[in-house]
Amino acid sequence: METWLNMRRSVKFLLSCQTLACALSITFDHSHCAFAYTSKSPEVQRLVKAGLDFLASSTDRRLGGKCLIALAFVKAEAPSNHPKIIEAVAECKAVVANGVTLKKKELSAIYSIGIAIIFLTELDADLYQPEIKALLGYLQEKQKDHGGWGYPQDDKGDTSMTQYGVLSAWTARQSGFKVPNRSMEKVANWLMRTQDPSGGWGYHGVDPGHYGGVNQDHKVGPSMAAAGAGSLLMSAHLLGTIRIREEATLEGIPSALRLTHSGQENETGHGDQNNVQIDTARLRQSIQRANGWFQSNYTLEGIEYTHYYLYALERYMSFRELAEGNAPAEAFWYNDGVEYLTKTRKSDGSWQGRLPAPIDTAFSILFLLRSARKSIRRAQGYGDELDGGRGLPGDVANLKLSGGKIVGDQFTRQADEFLEILSDPDHPDFENLLQSSQEIPLSTEGPVDDKQAAKLRQLISGGEPPVRRLAVRALARTRNLDHVPTLIYGLTDPDWTVVREARDGLRFVSRKFAGFGIPDKKDNDRRLLAVRRWKEWYLTIRPDAMFDE
Repeated sequence: METWLNMRRSVKFLLSCQTLACALSITFDHSHCAFAYTSKSPEVQRLVKAGLDFLASSTDRRLGGKCLIALAFVKAEAPSNHPKIIEAVAECKAVVANGVTLKKKELSAIYSIGIAIIFLTELDADLYQPEIKALLGYLQEKQKDHGGWGYPQDDKGDTSMTQYGVLSAWTARQSGFKVPNRSMEKVANWLMRTQDPSGGWGYHGVDPGHYGGVNQDHKVGPSMAAAGAGSLLMSAHLLGTIRIREEATLEGIPSALRLTHSGQENETGHGDQNNVQIDTARLRQSIQRANGWFQSNYTLEGIEYTHYYLYALERYMSFRELAEGNAPAEAFWYNDGVEYLTKTRKSDGSWQGRLPAPIDTAFSILFLLRSARKSIRRAQGYGDELDGGRGLPGDVANLKLSGGKIVGDQFTRQADEFLEILSDPDHPDFENLLQSSQEIPLSTEGPVDDKQAAKLRQLISGGEPPVRRLAVRALARTRNLDHVPTLIYGLTDPDWTVVREARDGLRFVSRKFAGFGIPDKKDNDRRLLAVRRWKEWYLTIRPDAMFDE
């Protein structure tokens, strides 16, 4: 009860006089109401554009540096033939062709390999599958016996490096790559053993060999606390010990972190609890202690590697949102980061602290774009429609939180009424329904009936673009494989917003979260390839399937 009360005290409703009428925000003793920045805010977009312009003429000699710069362009939805992306892909291929044997002098190999895996997976996990498998194998080989990753000449684990080992494993898993259960179990246990009694982590983990707690004697501070806490949450998610909250409780405020004893998800999405050797009660306590550390020590002041820290902070906060089932429209820490980056940006659009300008600039862009949250939402089958207030129902007085999304009571209607409104442009609720496309009142427990499915197919083939998009989403949320041909048909739509909706729907239905390479921006060549590959995939499970033309 005390834990719940502490959590409840840390959550408050904020009223923004700018773009949002109502937002939910986790606070750390912050009482001010700042402007609600999002990754779609014009101010943020200007910062990102200036940073990308700088990176376009910058370079880094290392594999990790090239991939980090390219990752910033990927997250910003640059075309796959951007010179920086091509340069990084070529470097990855060259490293793999040489047997993933990096120079002995490159002590930061774990960083480089981890970032390379993340970059290739985010770019096109299907196209670069051989390279990702080779790099992932190297990283797993270099995991130390105690569970962490670190410098080759040091038996100790390194919290900073370990976060990239875990992040690359998490990213790869979301695209269907196998990550040994034992690997994530070991790293989670190492993180719990090396957690400082204060709740933070040191740079080099002092591992006492037990869970009693021991003072970490090297740089316990915000950067390592974010790295450790984020890694612990990611490994817990990979092990299946975090259950995503689908419904909020108690006046719309999500419950405290909820853990289960289910194991790591396999390729079909089911847990394998017999393989997990981890104490979930201890894991819960460790995460709560980490959250408590940030409750008391959150700051952006006096950080040695500020931009590196911002990237880790966004990751920790995004996975904390995932664990708690709460994705606030406004986050004070994001506002603080945007304001900091606004004040410290150089005239050429770059940022630089202790690291080279291209690296710090790439970290800053990834923070601004909410990189980890984008990856999580893609894995869940959702997009970023709530950013900037888009997708809010017209009647904001009846807002509620459901599954991390803001929805309106007036649209939790029965499926037939939903379809009736969607089919009638003259209906008084038609326009509001199109604007409130966050929650679709169709079951994900089983198929819609034949009449409803036929109506949705009719809307997808003949409605206006917003109607087609919402009908595609509704059909996808049933998660019924029978409707895959219609979703593939949606990929051929002339309106690219419908194409993106069909792409995300297919990812959600199939659990192939990387899909087959359709980008956010229009690219007909990649679309045609993806349509063919989706059909080929579907025929492997439904050999007699007929496709809509």
